[in-house]
Amino acid sequence: MQPFSFLLGLGSLAGLLLAGWRAPKKEAIRYVDAAVFAMFLTLISSRAGFVAVNWGYFASHLSESLLVWEEGCPALAH
Repeated sequence: MQPFSFLLGLGSLAGLLLAGWRAPKKEAIRYVDAAVFAMFLTLISSRAGFVAVNWGYFASHLSESLLVWEEGCPALAH
């Protein structure tokens, strides 16, 4: 596991816990739901931006553009 991935996951968990802890008690679940939705949108939009920047590769490998768990694209691997 990459240290950046671990720290990013740890920060996301801390953000979710903070959202639930700081929210008004009656609305805590709504705050956590909003935080999860924001994380999902961030994941999708960051992958879309990566695909747009590297469109030269993804134009011929369109199915790989949906693989958010992949680390980038093989053409950029060193």
